Amino acid sequence: VPTEPILTIAELQARTSREPNYQLEADALRALVEVLAESPSRVLQCLNEMALQLCACDSVGITLAGEIHSFRQLQKPIYEVLLVPFKYEEKVAGSIWAVSHRPEKQFDKEDLRLLTSLSHFASAAILAANKQAALDSADQAMLDAVEQIPDAFFSVNKSWHITRVNKQF
Repeated sequence: VPTEPILTIAELQARTSREPNYQLEADALRALVEVLAESPSRVLQCLNEMALQLCACDSVGITLAGEIHSFRQLQKPIYEVLLVPFKYEEKVAGSIWAVSHRPEKQFDKEDLRLLTSLSHFASAAILAANKQAALDSADQAMLDAVEQIPDAFFSVNKSWHITRVNKQF
């Protein structure tokens, strides 16, 4: 247990802070959106990479449902940890965190702002993943129901192209 006092938000915000780089943040969020659209399984890794880049820290990670998804192995000593929780359906779903292993790297309110922005994205990514899982489940249930039809069955789209057939077809 550390003997130093825990840094409060007020103390963090009182520190001298670097100027916000909104362009770098926008580029990071744009990259995250692309990853979410193209390869959702890489979102957590990409979130970690963006946190590492934006906060210029030494280790980062995401805790989701009690499971740690760290990008860089935690090392000792640990000088500071900045942890920002994120929510899903009004409940804390996890946290994104940044770690400094160097005494000269102290987090500031810009780091807090950036991690908060990434935590909002994490919430949206969880929502999207859960919605996609629900759609996949509903689609599978419909496919299973079509397979139970004892006669040949097929469906068409608006252009009259066949979209599904069952095994009796």
